[in-house]
Amino acid sequence: MLEIFQFYSCQHRFGGGLSTFEEIKQNYDHLNISEFMKFCQEFNIPVKREVLNEVYKKTATFSNKMNYDQFLVRKLINITLHLFNMLI
Repeated sequence: MLEIFQFYSCQHRFGGGLSTFEEIKQNYDHLNISEFMKFCQEFNIPVKREVLNEVYKKTATFSNKMNYDQFLVRKLINITLHLFNMLI
């Protein structure tokens, strides 16, 4: 799971301007919403985009950054629970 997280967290596209090493490290240690959505899409997670967006916002720090622990524990549990509720 760590390799998957690292792959998707490295998908950042840096715009103009120079970034410090700390900013680059911070970006690579976290998933943003678009990276998370890309992960869900490529792994064919059958949950509506709005639900995934809401799960991300509830899980991520200040609703905009998700570290590995948040990704692994909270995200996968929340998605699993949602899928289970869809089956009931």
